[in-house]
Amino acid sequence: MYKIFMLEPALENYVKIVRYLALELKNPAAARSFVKRMDEGLDRVAHFPYSCPTHFAEYKMKHEYRKLFVNHFVVFYWVDEKNRAVMVEQVAYARRDLDSLLDRE
Repeated sequence: MYKIFMLEPALENYVKIVRYLALELKNPAAARSFVKRMDEGLDRVAHFPYSCPTHFAEYKMKHEYRKLFVNHFVVFYWVDEKNRAVMVEQVAYARRDLDSLLDRE
């Protein structure tokens, strides 16, 4: 099993998403559902880190990013094989310009 590390940008957006669902939309059930599905998805990734599709961008990326879809959001991560770790780089609304969120080479 791989360790999951949520990097600061991903953690900040994750918290913003949960707060937005619970407080702005006044829908705590949607927030709980998102948290539950995110936990389930990351648990699957911890066991099978290559199970999600690779993200292909128009330019060369710093890492081989993979994407996990959770509701209307996408979780970008890369696999650190040397340390048997999954690095969650970003969590974002799936319909925005996603390439701009990831590190270029």
